[in-house]
Amino acid sequence: MPLVALSTQEQIVLAAERLFAQHGIEGVSLRQIGIAAGTANKSAVQYHFGSKDKLVEAIFGYRWPGLHERRTLLIAERRPRDLRGWVECLLLAILQQGEQPGSHYLGFIAMLHQHGRRDLMRSLPAESQQSTRDFHERLAAYLTHLPAPLRAHRIGQALAFAVRAGADREMAHAECLPMLNFAVEVTDLIDGITAFLQAPVSRQTLNALDEAGPNEAAYTLYLLVPRGGDAPHNDSRRRGFSMMAMADKTAVVTGGASGIGAAVARGLEKDGCKVAILDLNPAPDGLGFIADVSDRAQVDAALAAVRERLGPVTILVNVAGKEGYKRFHDLTWERWQQIITVNLHGVFHMTQAALPDMIAAEWGRIINISSSSTHSGQPFMAHYVSAKSAVNGLTKSLALEYGPHGITVNAVAPILIRCSGSGRRGIRPRSAGYGGAVPVSEGDALAPAGSRVSWLECGRGTAARQSAPRRCGRFPAVTCRR
Repeated sequence: MPLVALSTQEQIVLAAERLFAQHGIEGVSLRQIGIAAGTANKSAVQYHFGSKDKLVEAIFGYRWPGLHERRTLLIAERRPRDLRGWVECLLLAILQQGEQPGSHYLGFIAMLHQHGRRDLMRSLPAESQQSTRDFHERLAAYLTHLPAPLRAHRIGQALAFAVRAGADREMAHAECLPMLNFAVEVTDLIDGITAFLQAPVSRQTLNALDEAGPNEAAYTLYLLVPRGGDAPHNDSRRRGFSMMAMADKTAVVTGGASGIGAAVARGLEKDGCKVAILDLNPAPDGLGFIADVSDRAQVDAALAAVRERLGPVTILVNVAGKEGYKRFHDLTWERWQQIITVNLHGVFHMTQAALPDMIAAEWGRIINISSSSTHSGQPFMAHYVSAKSAVNGLTKSLALEYGPHGITVNAVAPILIRCSGSGRRGIRPRSAGYGGAVPVSEGDALAPAGSRVSWLECGRGTAARQSAPRRCGRFPAVTCRR
């Protein structure tokens, strides 16, 4: 809500900002905030805001315009043309906030991260979140020498370090402690963070990243909602149409035990499908089958069990995949084959095994999860990009071959995919450079994925097969015209 200078609301917001920064959100009561704000009415905080979550929103709404204005002015004045210039605009805007009299905003932000309350960052105004994503993409454009997970990790760490440095200055001002000259500290931080971002990746780090695999890498899928009317996931008319078209269809989702596969499975269940999950790991919810998609015998056995339990398979979503990070000249033939076998041969086995049911029904939907790296390329991932590029080609060929049978074949190309087995969350915005980390919940990140796949699989998939564009809004898709 808008705040008037020196009003009771403003006093409450500033008191809440200071107490939250010092004691955490759970360590302060609304009554304590009211006392610190000097309000005579003990119910003033409850009356104006109602809850701590609303107070958090008010803090963001109060501080964000000034921070955004400083950043905008810095960019206009300095016109950055290299990485150091963009880092300078980022750091100056943040550190100048720490110099504002009475500010505890950066300490408040640092507290949210330290106490695991990053979920509250969703209370940031939408324009703030978009501005942060855009700024991270600017930085990422200069870091294409890094694998995508490290790129996002470094940008996130740089931002966190800048916030922490600003919070320390806020505390020093409040307690009248000695501190380094502002210009000296800013220049030193800019030099250090720029060097950190630009540092080449070592072979040891690449090996560790490759061995960690998707279950350990600290990132997850981030898919932006499609723009325009091509896939309106909140359109009630679409939902009603898909519910009728999808009722009692049998869908198989590979890699459906976690991540994007789990999101797709949940979306299909909401649309009325009978869903079976094939994964190397047990499915936490729903009907699951343990199967390795690269082993044809296991695939055939699993689909036979699905048919016995649920009926013929008319919807297939190929999500299961495997990543890897190696310099091409260090890549062994065995590792190359492993990535190709899971990502390409797995799609071959599943699709070939499910097609007879679709041909007999004269209706079918096949969705292959590809990767946007097939359009942009990715360093240290030649084997993975090659496999996903082959999936794109297979998708286009199958769309032409089986279109006359009433079967549509599409590929959705998200930015990044991981299985969430490690329990860690780090979300990434889209960009040619895969952007930087933006804290949002896994549910917010994955819901649009299920929406896009559900849209392609509902009755309107016929139109998708005939004329869907290669890129639908910001949600890359690979399709083929008939």
